[in-house]
Amino acid sequence: MNCNSHPAAPQPTSVSQALAVASQSAVPDNPDVPSSAVVEERDCKVYAIHMNPSAWGIPALRNANPRFDFDRRLTTEPLYVGETRKSIEERYRVHRTEGRRASTKWGRRHFKDSFREAYDRSIRKLRKEYGKTYQVDLDALTRSEARYHEKHFALWLRQRGYAVYFA
Repeated sequence: MNCNSHPAAPQPTSVSQALAVASQSAVPDNPDVPSSAVVEERDCKVYAIHMNPSAWGIPALRNANPRFDFDRRLTTEPLYVGETRKSIEERYRVHRTEGRRASTKWGRRHFKDSFREAYDRSIRKLRKEYGKTYQVDLDALTRSEARYHEKHFALWLRQRGYAVYFA
């Protein structure tokens, strides 16, 4: 072994571990960069929100789900999947509040009127099942993990028969 080679690193056993290893190896060893610069905070969450049935009329939702069987849907409500550093309830409120910078037309027009309806037991159960399947806590992610899991949670939901929109 020469001075530039390193012993083989153990292979990650989960997606979260793989992302953590990738984020740490993205910054080369440099004495001028403090080690804390490599560590990302686990302050991000991935969430899903029930949308009103009115969302079925949105072309972007239909285009995002080309294989979705609109006659055999599991629910009459499509799902919106996102990621945030806020609490899920606070992010929902921001989506729904007109005039807020991060407010969305989708949220104001098509999210359920109350957070309790939008983020119900079925959503929490799906998040828990995904987390258990992929050994990840959807409430304690780094920013890069959240972006990864936002997409993969949405695709996972589609595989289970849900119509999902995510950005």
